[in-house]
Amino acid sequence: MPKITRDIVGDFIDACELDHDKATRMVQDYPGIMYSTVFMSETPFHFLVTENFINAIRFLIEQGQDINALDEFKSTAFETAVQIDRYEISKLLLKHGADPNQPPSPTGEYPFAKAVMNKNDQIAKLLLEYGANIDLYDSWHILYSLDEQNRDYQPFCQAVNLLPENTDFVAYTKQLLDQPTIPIPKVFTFKTTLIYLTINNHFQAMKYLLQTEQHIYQSQADLDTALIYAAKNNHLNLARLLIDSGANPNACVVVFDHDLSFTYTQNCLNEALQTNHFEMFRFLRDSGANIEHSGDYGKQILPDLDQIIEDSRS
Repeated sequence: MPKITRDIVGDFIDACELDHDKATRMVQDYPGIMYSTVFMSETPFHFLVTENFINAIRFLIEQGQDINALDEFKSTAFETAVQIDRYEISKLLLKHGADPNQPPSPTGEYPFAKAVMNKNDQIAKLLLEYGANIDLYDSWHILYSLDEQNRDYQPFCQAVNLLPENTDFVAYTKQLLDQPTIPIPKVFTFKTTLIYLTINNHFQAMKYLLQTEQHIYQSQADLDTALIYAAKNNHLNLARLLIDSGANPNACVVVFDHDLSFTYTQNCLNEALQTNHFEMFRFLRDSGANIEHSGDYGKQILPDLDQIIEDSRS
């Protein structure tokens, strides 16, 4: 069997784009060349996807290319296409059998998760059309990275906007609603979908989800933490909704950051006061929040609170 070298694979890649007759002969002369990884640790198919040579990709598919073949990094060409936002190639590969729920390489993400992280609505919609399972990803990782890097983009709400009208909304959101919340002596919590919706003031979406009772939060801690974020961001209608849904205005939450390098304690009354949201402060007090949680400053302004609110409106 002829030895397949890097140079030979390079010639084959060129032929796939420029000379199909030559490429066909090379497939016959060099068995296994279509799946060789001597060229940059990728198969020719992976390389052509990366370089966006769609005609060459079609040619290899006609030659019987295994769409789901792995390279040395244990990734498929489809994973690469989604990762680098190749819409037309992603569409072509899905049409020819690429798995929209392909398990990712050790350092990758599921296709739908990656499309959301890339803010690529077009590919996300395409994947949904081909049956992508939105349950298959570490949604905390997505929400965390987007929350810290791109506060104006909400993967949950954006993805919902892509859904067909007949979609089972509750089933669709199931995994998004199940974020990691781990109880310890007080509370250990990351930002959850509930909190993310609170920060961005998505009142109608949260109202619907809370009314469905489909476990939008895993514990009371999630609900209480969302109330703290509502107070901090002065989302009064959301605060009312959360308290009506059982949030405790006297809860104190210990929040750990992503890599557990620091913690801090929050309560809704103090958060409202620190951000000068005096109307929120009054609402929380009237809803049963303990004034002791606001410290000396809260006690100091309490007699003049109504006037302070009036002055802040003028």
